[in-house]
Amino acid sequence: MNEVLSNDVVVPSSGTRCLKKNGVEYFLLLNETLFSCSRINRSAAEIISLCNGVNTLEDISKILSEKYKVELERVKKDVKQTLDTLLSLGLLVKVGEEERSPREDFSISRGPGEIWLFVTNRCNLRCTTCFKNAGVEKSNELSYDEIRKFIDEIITVFRPRMIISGGEPLLRRDLNKILSYLKDKGLYVHLTTNGTLIDKNIVEEWRSIGIDFVQISLDGSKPEINDAIRGNGVFSARAARFAPVGRGSVNKDQLSPRAEDYIQLISNLINERKTMLRFKNLIGFESKLDRVPGNLTRKLNCGLGTVTISIDSDGSVYPCHWLHLTEYRAGNIRTNSFREIYFGSEILKNLRRLRVDQLECCLGCPWRYLCGGGCRALALFSTGLLTGADPYCKFYKFYFEHALWGNWV
Repeated sequence: MNEVLSNDVVVPSSGTRCLKKNGVEYFLLLNETLFSCSRINRSAAEIISLCNGVNTLEDISKILSEKYKVELERVKKDVKQTLDTLLSLGLLVKVGEEERSPREDFSISRGPGEIWLFVTNRCNLRCTTCFKNAGVEKSNELSYDEIRKFIDEIITVFRPRMIISGGEPLLRRDLNKILSYLKDKGLYVHLTTNGTLIDKNIVEEWRSIGIDFVQISLDGSKPEINDAIRGNGVFSARAARFAPVGRGSVNKDQLSPRAEDYIQLISNLINERKTMLRFKNLIGFESKLDRVPGNLTRKLNCGLGTVTISIDSDGSVYPCHWLHLTEYRAGNIRTNSFREIYFGSEILKNLRRLRVDQLECCLGCPWRYLCGGGCRALALFSTGLLTGADPYCKFYKFYFEHALWGNWV
């Protein structure tokens, strides 16, 4: 372990800032480029203020010992613990040593983290929010044998989470064969359905197969709200972000929530529950380091064409489930292997080069490495530009500020 010794001099690493918010008793130590972050108390903030490029660990300890009339060895122990921990996070660096390089949020060599597989375009509903414009079965949809061949290929290299969708997947008579084959190969299976065709026997079959997650659609707390979107007599169970694509593009003015709507929703939850995010202790004298929750990690983009890949029911490959557009078609698993498409498609390569630091709308934002610039598909649908601003940018800032400052306690 790299630790701070008595004669070592440490300073905040490049990009590290100590932030203070009015009315909050602690500070936020944030490095935007790593992304590394910690909440610290006043004692730790004072220690950092003495890391001026001249003071050693011994010097800082003596200054604080004399100021607070505390035994030197006790102070030195706490100062060392503070500096060691912040050094390990990359928030501090020893003078003369090389700083930690930013770590990539995702390596293409690992393959996609999730693959959307649309097993049919056929659907028994005509939901106004449908991003697939589903309804009629395509004439050339993948057969069971073709899907099985695709699964056999990907498991030799990748272990993605499989999201099975449609259309309405239950309209495929061989759906359970597909689900069983996926589970037999040890893959995580997430099934999306409108829920209208589910009965007790189907539930028992899925339980036997071992499906990991079933997602059922809900668009309102009352039948009259839900059914206005999904059709008369439909009242089931999911909550998901609306995308103005497919049939959703026709109805976006009536159905798209504003960023302010999401902020109000989350604010209400915060006020009612007070349990959204929890932090433990603060760093400083006689206390331990507390880090940002594990789901707040550094992102360079939204994962378009890297973390996420989507395969339509005809075998066409797209960078995500919302970008089933001709100009973003990367290939077809009937004519090329998935591996060839994933690693070789120029369309996917170009999309992967699009990073948050290239988005003019994100420059200077302290939270840009947390949201990765937001969703590029939503930006395209909202502004007409893949490099445009995500329409929910204001909400993301609200969310991360609350998460990092720990107001959701």
